[in-house]
Amino acid sequence: MTERLPPLLQTVADVAGLEAAIKIARALGGREMHVGTRPRPNSALVRVVGQQAAAAIGAELGGHQVTWPRATSYLMRLDVLTRWAWGWSTGRIARELRISPRQVRRIVRGVDRSAAGAELPSSIDTESCPCCGRRWHGRPRHHRPLVPGQLPLPLPSGDGRGLTD
Repeated sequence: MTERLPPLLQTVADVAGLEAAIKIARALGGREMHVGTRPRPNSALVRVVGQQAAAAIGAELGGHQVTWPRATSYLMRLDVLTRWAWGWSTGRIARELRISPRQVRRIVRGVDRSAAGAELPSSIDTESCPCCGRRWHGRPRHHRPLVPGQLPLPLPSGDGRGLTD
């Protein structure tokens, strides 16, 4: 990808992997915190990336107060390219991510849809449907709602009879 991670997150990616850096940017971006040399099991860093990755990050950055970068431009490009590789239209991507279709076109300009998955981190699966998880054979399959007018919204938690608190 042409967008680069901020230097602090690039250090995390080098030490603990790109997945850990992305998880930190999404969950802890903008937050200031102390990174211990041996992170405790109940620390925010361990809850986000796991004990093994947190230990590697602690060995590299331990003993310092850090402000985790948000990496918004990197994460936005990652989200757009992921959905582009899934076969979504520019309009659908724009609606989903609340950006303009022009911004989507700017991000995917020059990126072949079939090669978009190669630019993404290996942890993102572009070979299966994001809705149902089935593997694609050839080109992406577009799902149609079972009932006309049905929206693809996530189900509420609980027993399915209503929202729970």
